[in-house]
Amino acid sequence: MPPTVRVAIAMLVTTIVVAWSGAPRDAYAWGGVALTLWSPSRRPLALRDNPALVLLLLFVAWALLGTLWAPEPGRALGDWVKLATLAAFAWSTAQLMATRADGAHVAYVLRCLCVALTAVYVVEVVVWLRTVGHGWRFGDRVMDPFSFQHINTFAGLIVASFSLGWLVLRSEWPLRRTIVAIQLATGLVLLWLFASRTAQSSVVALVVAMLLGQRRPRMRWLAVAALAGAVVVAPMVNPRFRDATMWTLHNRVQLWRGTVELIAERPWFGHGWGDKTFQALFVARHPVRAEDYPHAHDLPLQVAFGVGVVGLTLYAAMFAIVVRDLWRRRTAGAAGERRLAGVLLLCFAATAVFSIADMPRGPFHLYLWTLWAAGAALTGARRPPPQIAAAQASPSGGAASGRRAPRAAASIAR
Repeated sequence: MPPTVRVAIAMLVTTIVVAWSGAPRDAYAWGGVALTLWSPSRRPLALRDNPALVLLLLFVAWALLGTLWAPEPGRALGDWVKLATLAAFAWSTAQLMATRADGAHVAYVLRCLCVALTAVYVVEVVVWLRTVGHGWRFGDRVMDPFSFQHINTFAGLIVASFSLGWLVLRSEWPLRRTIVAIQLATGLVLLWLFASRTAQSSVVALVVAMLLGQRRPRMRWLAVAALAGAVVVAPMVNPRFRDATMWTLHNRVQLWRGTVELIAERPWFGHGWGDKTFQALFVARHPVRAEDYPHAHDLPLQVAFGVGVVGLTLYAAMFAIVVRDLWRRRTAGAAGERRLAGVLLLCFAATAVFSIADMPRGPFHLYLWTLWAAGAALTGARRPPPQIAAAQASPSGGAASGRRAPRAAASIAR
């Protein structure tokens, strides 16, 4: 079975299981195990050539060290096992997608992921239509009609995956326009229903970043106009922007201050990976309801709480190196690589904005690490020799040439 088919099948199954599982972390842990078992015998990404992979191993090792020194190592160890399995998922996915150095496998897998997520969106819209009027109120919380784990997480995932539609649109798939149209329609409807201010702000940031990335000056002025228009239109589309924004902001600031205090108690190793540890410690020291504070509502603070400042540095460097290399491919790569790098950078940008005031949890966290794996595969794989690259690119080469290319490239390199 070709590596791309393996990854596509695993991505489809894992996405659907994660979306509707009662225990999403366990679901993507099993998906990580499956992908690890499917790793190719010849790994195209070598540690000596890919510092991002080295940082991944160091981050997991440091998290284990912090777990052993945590106040409750028993509970923290279970969360670390899930983190390690997620890292194995990212490692294996990157190796599988890097079996073609031109990024063809990366694009194929991300297209399959886009289709899987679109199917989830369609199901959620159907669920809402069947239960409209029962437990749903616009502008407040939308929980009852939807089967997904958490609406804010789902909304952030939708925004961070919009850019994948561009890869589908630029493919040769016969239903590519229909797939993208369904993705946009269902995704925008769900974003409106969820009324998540963080996710909707991420949409604005995504549009502005996309326009600023254009080389024409007119598009940059259009980005400024889009930002100004969003400030005016957002309170009209989502009443929560004008009704509860200041109250939520006040609560967020208090939450972040309390998180910084907890980080200061164990700045090097942290308190242990996992939301439950944070929730228990924060609620024990503040007179608040546990369900209102499940995590730090800020990805850097949550990581620093779990694995300390050193772990946060390793985590940030792991993603920063991939983003830096993607930017280089975006400016100096081939046409297909520039498009793929640009899409991944937009996905990272939307995720970064969302992570300022919320947390990519469960399926969204899985998706974030999948983006990291895709970026590492695109930027870390060695380019094939010219004759192999020509065979991969030629229509007459077909799938068979693509399957033989990595082995032939390795033999020529030796």
